Order: sequence, then structure tokens, then C-alpha cells
Amino acid sequence: QVRNRTTLGGNIAITRSRGFLSDWMPPLAALGAKVEVATVTGDVAQHDLLQFLQQDTDFDGLICAVLLPVPKANVVFRSFRVAKRSRNASALVNAGFAATVVDGKVVQASIVLGAVDPKPVRMKHLERELSGFRSQDLQANANKVLSSLTDQVSADLLPLTCGFGRSQTAHIVSGFMVKFLTAMFAEAVPKDWRSAEYCLHDMERSTTAKQCFPPPTDLGGDLHKPMTKTTAFEQTTGAAKFTDDIPKPMHTLIAAYIVCPEANVLVKGVDAAVAKKLLGSNFHSLITADDLQVNKISMNEVLGLQIPPTYNSDWDAHSRLLLPSSEPSMYGGQPVALLLAYGDAPRSVERAAAACSESLQLERVGTPLIGCMEGGAEVCEPLVCTKGKIPAAGVIEKAKAFGGKSYMTGKFHKKSQSHFYMEGQTVLAVPEEDGITIFAASQGPDAVQKAVAKATGLQQSKIGVKFKRVGGGFGGKLMLPALLSATAAQVALKTKHPIRIVLPREVDMGMCGGRQEVEATWEVAVDPKTSKIEAMKYDIWLAHGAGENMQKLIGHMIGAAIDEVYAIPSITVTTHFAKQNFPDRNAVRAPGHFEANLLMEAVLDGVATELEIPGHVLRERNFFQGKFNTSGLSGSLMPQGTLADYVHPTLWALIKSKTNYELRFKNVEEFNKNNAWKKRGIALAPARYGMALTPGNSARIDIFKDGSIQLALSGAEIGQGLHTKVAQMVNTQFTQELGYGPPISSMRFLETSTEQNPNGGITGGSTTSEGSMFAAGDAVRQLAERLRNSAKKAAGLKPEEKSKDGPWADIIEAAFSTKFLGVLAIPQNLSAVGLHLTVPTEMMYETYGVAASEVELDVLTGEWRILMAHLLFDIGMSYNPTIDIGQMEGAFIMGVGQVQNEGVDFDKATGRLLTDNTWTYKPPIACDIPEHFTVELVDGRKDRVNNPVVSAVMALLAPILGCCAIPWKPTKTKKIYKSAKGIGEPPLLLASAVQSAVYEAMVAAAGAPLPDHSLPMPAKPFSLLPLLEAAKPGGAARDDMSTATGTSASASVAA
Repeated sequence: QVRNRTTLGGNIAITRSRGFLSDWMPPLAALGAKVEVATVTGDVAQHDLLQFLQQDTDFDGLICAVLLPVPKANVVFRSFRVAKRSRNASALVNAGFAATVVDGKVVQASIVLGAVDPKPVRMKHLERELSGFRSQDLQANANKVLSSLTDQVSADLLPLTCGFGRSQTAHIVSGFMVKFLTAMFAEAVPKDWRSAEYCLHDMERSTTAKQCFPPPTDLGGDLHKPMTKTTAFEQTTGAAKFTDDIPKPMHTLIAAYIVCPEANVLVKGVDAAVAKKLLGSNFHSLITADDLQVNKISMNEVLGLQIPPTYNSDWDAHSRLLLPSSEPSMYGGQPVALLLAYGDAPRSVERAAAACSESLQLERVGTPLIGCMEGGAEVCEPLVCTKGKIPAAGVIEKAKAFGGKSYMTGKFHKKSQSHFYMEGQTVLAVPEEDGITIFAASQGPDAVQKAVAKATGLQQSKIGVKFKRVGGGFGGKLMLPALLSATAAQVALKTKHPIRIVLPREVDMGMCGGRQEVEATWEVAVDPKTSKIEAMKYDIWLAHGAGENMQKLIGHMIGAAIDEVYAIPSITVTTHFAKQNFPDRNAVRAPGHFEANLLMEAVLDGVATELEIPGHVLRERNFFQGKFNTSGLSGSLMPQGTLADYVHPTLWALIKSKTNYELRFKNVEEFNKNNAWKKRGIALAPARYGMALTPGNSARIDIFKDGSIQLALSGAEIGQGLHTKVAQMVNTQFTQELGYGPPISSMRFLETSTEQNPNGGITGGSTTSEGSMFAAGDAVRQLAERLRNSAKKAAGLKPEEKSKDGPWADIIEAAFSTKFLGVLAIPQNLSAVGLHLTVPTEMMYETYGVAASEVELDVLTGEWRILMAHLLFDIGMSYNPTIDIGQMEGAFIMGVGQVQNEGVDFDKATGRLLTDNTWTYKPPIACDIPEHFTVELVDGRKDRVNNPVVSAVMALLAPILGCCAIPWKPTKTKKIYKSAKGIGEPPLLLASAVQSAVYEAMVAAAGAPLPDHSLPMPAKPFSLLPLLEAAKPGGAARDDMSTATGTSASASVAA
């Protein structure tokens, strides 16, 4: 089976029989390859490869050999491709070009194009035009040559499908032709063409990386030390156990969802016959909405969340566990039924469920609502957030009336981004004699427990929820695991069988909504003399899918964060929640803040272009200055406040110095002057992220007689290094309190469980690690107090009496050796539960970062690469620089994914999800890492600026609130442990530097501002090329297209 598909012969076979978009076939066909075929009769014959591929008759034989002619010395050959991603992605367009060149003249040309039609095709018009072509023609008039050749490209494409866009395909193929001309006649082409030949997709990729952090403060223990995660080896070798690795109890039923593949349709019953045929005796049953005791749940109600504005009366925000037969589907991929089967072959059950899904009889109710949100139906009243004493609308109207460059407007558009966690949604529900146990990969066991209680009617004490670790979440495992668990629990209690649900990637991506799609229009009033933005008005449309989730909360977060680090006096942001046939859009890493950052930086890019000044200069003229600044907008759930810990100017100056930014900027300008078909862009971007250190994290610590320790936390280990940081905290605080602490190797972390730590919150917002550390510190404080006398006894031991296992063992031995009447060992209470209750004045804080990025754009294909990214973030004194740098890198690259490749697509006619697996959805991989990548943690505590009046009031208020226990009595945590800020999500915002750099490169390539100053997101080749119509090969003559020949291609590239 593998040989039949993955060998060269297999590649040929599936290209012919299935229309596979092969990267091999066009180049081989262009070279004149032949295929040797043996038939069932025993005959052996050779066929021209291209002719063989283009045949439509069934092939019943054996491919024996592929004959590759060796090109002669005077043959110039190149292969090209453009894909969704430069590696591990099928081509959007590919081609093979071969030409025989004698004395500067093309005597024969062979050009085969692929991926634009079901089969590879020969470009006959272009071949004829190239045959007889001379290098002198190119020297005489390059524009005329391009024009004649691109006309032939259009003629060749006319009968072809060009499924990704005819104009874009013509642009790319014409670009391939320019590259081929440059390869054939390097000395004849205009000197600013020289950089055209190299292709970004097939360049050898390597990364030079640098990671920096301040010297750690030594507190006597492991805190602040750069350490790998405690389970790093297990995770990287596959030894770490995740939820689906738990041994299944006997008689477990494998469950798989049957989903409605289209949106806004009625499902006319579910036929079990297909599943019965595929599963045979392993078939158990089908569960539909009618079989569930509770089928509608509002997770926001379950968690006690009330997020304004109120929904319209015709909008039901409850999530359906299974689609009722009487209701049209809200989105493609909505669960209709649950297929149950015996055995231990989950893939077979998944295939049976998929077959049932495709066999559903559907009745269309109406056209799905997909895109075109602006002006469409809304689920509630808009959310309006404002800033400034003078309404922004009035200021903008005056600027508009004044005209010129006092008034500007633009648009913003962004697709959804999937969470794309490594471990899929997983639930195992096991009925118990007095309740039920749920094993769920979740960011909040408490939410799962409450949802199951709501669905089953069981008391929370009879519902145990637990898991060892979670393989990534990014917000996607906040709500959905609770809904899946509510379904599994009801089915388990009904059937009296354990129920296993693990969503395949396609089903997972269909059910778990990602970031919200955004459409927006902005208007600004600008003082052209000072370049200061005086007012900004944003109309934002956020996609609102089924249910509620956190979709409205994102709007509030945007309102709280959109002013970033910019002192714009008057701002109005109106956020509309547009009804769309999507799964409920939910929190994704840096929710709301990332959108706010992108929205604001898009305005700065557009204004800088209109004013014809560098983007970094415009930003500097609009930064907050001084100590008295108001941040955030009123009208949001997040309170408007004073700008706290403002360290941005220091970071900005530091990044410019470290990157030698002004020189780089000039070099980019020079490069763009000297290169027609490659353009570069460079940008600086800031990040301000509001953090919330919410109260309620708990930690239980038990010390055994041998000195080993077990810990149980309410926070979940989801890959962020929470367990490692807590272990460092425990080691260090014991060392501070008693002189010695337990080694991290002696610590074992138990499952995150409602049985160990009930009433815990969610893991998210980047502050769960520090909250868990402080909770563990509270438990350590209690234990240290009980061990203080034992520590004194241990300190007085003679050398020969001390344990070979170290001072910590001596302390614990002293504790357990105390005896009553010298005989009876006195029991020791060495178990403690710590609860972190935040100091009210410390619950909200700001973090800041900056980034520089440089990109290179191929004008001929729309591809681009990141040449450089340099990130700085003020974290304070990191608890663990190794982990925090990893979090910083991961967050940034996830943001790059949204800017570069990641966008969720639907069929607008049916609502089907088109990007539901790794074949169609392309997150970043190694080849997308910046080629020069520097990541630095900065301790900016000495440079942070605060409003002195507010600081004084807060200093007086904190002890008063603590004494009065309003609203709670804060946990006592020493200041030395409050040295670092959260880092898991904020650095994602720095990806806007890449967005702005691509924008700058696009403006340089287009030679004019982009339409509506809008850069598509993600900025894929086929999305960018329509904006480069003026730069398309063969278009109007360009001012910068010199016909003078040069002597060194490398000179222009290096400029």
C-alpha cells in the first residue's frame, strides 16, 4: 500500500487516476521523462510521461520504470512551486521549465504546469513564444518581452480550472517565467531583476537564534534558575501519559460523534444501518438529543458569568449537546448523534461515524451566514467603549470637513485562527457506585464538574474530575471539555458503561471554534504638522457563532486594550456581534488583546503611509509620555485606569539600539531601490497586556516520613511549566524559612482533581503559574512553622549523626523521631493546603514588550519570509528563564501563524468547514521560524513609571483592605517572591511587528498605499497578489524597472 502511493511510480499512478497535485510530475514531464509500463498481457511499452498522465482511461498494469533523460550542458532547467506553506504543503501552482540555449538563443522550450487543473498540462503558447527568443531581445526592451510572454501565459491558462484564482495564477506563472529568464540570461536581464531568480519556498532554511535573560537573583534555592521542565524528557520521548493513555475499564464503549456536515439545514433522521454494516456485532447504539436528560446548557450560567450586552430575545445562547431534529444546524460539524460501539478499535468507530455523517439526509433551510458581517444580523446590541472628554465623532467630522491629510479612513479584516493543540479533546466517563468519575483534558476541572452536575442532577461531591496533564489548550479546553463531559456522563449513567470520547482532528476543528473573524472600519483625525492622532473611531464586527462562550467578552477585552501605548485623546470603539453559522468562537491565546493590538497597529500603518513618514516615527510621536496617563476605554467590563508600570519608552529605545534599527531601515530602503522583484519591509511594534491575577488558586502539600513530597494543585499543567515553577517555589521558600529545602527530585505532582482541590478556577490568562506558586508558598509557610523546632534539632546534630541524604532529611527525621515517654512516636501533621487570595491592589497589572521584524517579499509569487525578529519583554526577574523564553517564543510564533498562514475557511454555499486537518490548515513549522531570531527577557523594574498620586493612594489602601478583609483577607506572600510577571500570552502581540513589516514590503512593491490600507490576514500568496496588480509581470512599465545590465547579481541583493 505504501509503495503504491509514496514511491515515484505510486506518485505517477495517483496523479493519473485521482488527479493528485504532484510536485514531481511537471518537472519530470518538462524534461521529457518516459514511463515504462507492463500490462496484464505481458507487453512492456514506453510512454511519454505527460501523455500517460493525461489519459482518462483506467490503468490496469504495472509501472516498471521511470526513464529520466540526462539534460545536456546547454539545457537550462528550473522547477517552481507556490504552496500554502513552503514545506509539508501541497502546491497551489507548480511548474517545470526546460530550455535548450545555443549562443544566447532558445532553440527549444518545454514548460509543464501543474496544480491548476486536474492533470499537468503543457504551456504550448508560451513554449512557442520562447522558442527563438534571444538574450538581445531582453537587453533591448525587457518590458516588451514581459508583455508578449505574459500574453501567452494568459492564453495557456484560458481553458484551465485555476481553482485558486485565475488572475493570481497568471501572476505566479508569469513570475516563474521571469525567474526562468533570469536563470537563462543572467547578464542580459535588467540589473534590478537579479534577485528574482532565487525562490523563497525552496531556499535552504536555517535559524540563528539567541536567548538572553538577566543574571538570576540567588534566594538560596532553585527559584529564578534556568531549568528545563521536570517532565521534559518524558514528554519529548513520548513516555508522558495523557488522558487517553489511561487504561480503559472493562466494558468501555467507544463513542464517536455523527455530525451534520452543513450549516442551516434540517437533519431528516439518523440511519444506523451504515454504522451497523461497518461495525457488525460491535455496534451498540445511537444516542440522539431525545435520549439525553439535559441537552441545552449555558456554560456562562453554569459558571455564574453575566457578560453584557443582553442577547436579543430571538437568540438562544444555550449550547446544544446534540442537534435536535426540529432545529436547523447552527454550523457545519455540529454533533447530531453519538455512535457507541464495543471493542477497542476507535478508528473503526470514527470511520463508521464519518460514514453516517456523510449519509445524513439534509434539507436546506436557508443560505448559511458566512462572512460579510458588516451591516448583517446581530445577536445583541453593540458594545460601545469610549475615551476622552470630547467625543471622537465630533473631532473626526471636523477633520473630514477640513480635508487633506487631516482625515483618513481604512479597513481591517482577519480570519479565524484555530487553537491547534496537540492533544485532541478527550473525555472518559466512568460510572461509580455513588456517582461518576470524569477524566477530561481540560483547563478547568471545576467547570467540567459543574456542567456534569447540571446535566445529570448529581451533587458535585458525587462527581470527580481529574487528569494528569493536558497536551495544550490555548483556551480551547475551557468550555468544550465541559460540554463533552456533560454528554458522556449522561450516556455513561444511561448505559451503565464507561464512555470514551476522543475527537479526531477533523471533528475537533469543526466543533471547537477558534478566534473570532474580524471586519472593521476605522476613521482618524490627524494633525499633519505634528503627526499626532487626535481622535480615532472604530466600527468592529466580530463573528458570533452558536452558543455564548466568551464571544462577547472578547469585545470587552478589545475595548480595554485598544489604546495600547498611544496617547490618542478621543476614541470610540463600537463592537457589533454578527450572527454567523460557526461553532461558538472562544478564547484563544491572548484573547481580545491580540485583536486590539492588530487593529491599532493597522491604523498606525495606514496613517504612516498617508503621511509618508516611517512607521516607527509616527508611533514615537503618539506614545504616552510622562506619569499621568489614562489607559483603557470606559464601557468595558475591565475598568479604565491609570497607565501602570509604564516601561515602554525604555524598551523602545533598547530595541532600536540592539537591532541598530535606523541603519537597518536605511538598508531596507536601499534594497528596495535596487531590486524590482524582491521587496523588504521592516517594522517596530509595541505590546501592552493587562493581566489579572485572580484569587482562588489552591495547593496541597504532603510530606512523607522519608522527606519526599507530593503536591496537588487546582491549576492544570498544560505545557506551560506550572509544575516546575511550583517545585522551584517550594524548594526555595523552605530554604528561606528553614535554611534547607527539599530537592525537586523528591517531589511528585498528583493529578489535577476536584477530589484533591475542589472549587478551583480555570487555568488561563497567564497568571495561573504565579497564583499556584503563591498558594504553594502559603502551604509551605504553614508547614515551615510546624517544622521550625525540628530544623533547630537537625542543625545541632553531630557530623556522624547527619543523614547522607542531606539536611532536609535530617529535618524530617527530627520531626518524626519525637516520642512520647521516649517510646510512642508522636504523629506529625505535615499536610497543608494553601490558598492564594490576591491583594486587591495587586490583582490587575500591566506588562510591556517590543519587537523588531524584517521580512522579504517575492513580488512574483506573493511569498514572504521573516529575515529577522528581535523580541524584548519586561517580565521582571523571571521565576525560570528557560521556561519563560520558551513561552515567549511559542506565543510569538503562534501569532506569526495568524499573520502568515492560519485562517479558517468555509464553503459559503453549504457552511462546510474546509480547513479541518493538517492537509488544509497550516500552522507554522520549523521553516517559518525567523532566520535571525533573538528573544530577550528584560528586568525593567527600575525603569517602570507609575502615577505617583495613584501609587501613594494604593500604598495606603492595601493594608486597610487587608485589615478589613475587604473583599477577602489576602494571602501573605513575601515581596521577594513577587518578582516576575506573566509571560504565556502577552508576547503573542509582538507578531504585529511581522504584520507591519509585511505591510511595508507590500506598499514598497505596489508603489502606492494599499486599498483601504488593509493587509489580508493571514497574508497568504493568493490573498496578497490581487494587491500587487500594478507590479504584475507584463503590466504597465515601472519607473524603477531599469533596462541597464549589471555585472553582479549579488551586489544588488546584498544592498
